[in-house]
Amino acid sequence: MEGLIWRVGNGTHIIDLWADPWVGDEDRRFIQSNRVDGLNVEGDLIDEARREWRVEVVEQHFNERDQRCILSIPLSSRNLQDELTWAYSKYGVYSVKTAYMLGKGGNSEDFHRAWGILWSLEVSLKVRHYCGAFIYTNLLLVRELVRRHLVDVSCYPCCLSEVETQHHMLFFCSSIASLWGDLGCHSLLPRIAEEGMCETLERWSKLDLTLVQKGCYIMWNVWAM
Repeated sequence: MEGLIWRVGNGTHIIDLWADPWVGDEDRRFIQSNRVDGLNVEGDLIDEARREWRVEVVEQHFNERDQRCILSIPLSSRNLQDELTWAYSKYGVYSVKTAYMLGKGGNSEDFHRAWGILWSLEVSLKVRHYCGAFIYTNLLLVRELVRRHLVDVSCYPCCLSEVETQHHMLFFCSSIASLWGDLGCHSLLPRIAEEGMCETLERWSKLDLTLVQKGCYIMWNVWAM
């Protein structure tokens, strides 16, 4: 079904490598390499003891595009289950509104255009994947842990004053708001509160490329703190 994508958790052998949507770039959400006997689910590509991708297996059996997509997916150190999510809503939950927008074609085109912009940037794989997860609003936030009854408080841990949302965490929290200006990236922020990530990337694509790449690295570092 258009709009669904698997979020890799602890690699519990649920995701079919070849048939399920679980990777993403401008070429959509599926593996493109030829099927390999003995490799069936995403757990076959994961070193369970080290919680890392089996890089040598990925490089041996997958084409360059698939290697980039797979190795850029961060693996959870928590015991989170693989989860099928709705790619086009804010928290991965299906809604009639987002299904209608997808049916109209606008959302799908916006996401694919945003992926094209993202993959044109000269940033590391982990930063590119992080921004891609932000496009799909597929980041695991504290409020999602609250929804799953894993923690009790939904405030952003760095300030404990506001509910953790992507925009608060990356741009507006008092603990990091001045960082954007201090690093010369204040021109990336106007209108960002009213935008989705697709709109933000489209606007950023008209600005200086080096500035945009720096902004992507800032987002990655803030999220990784």
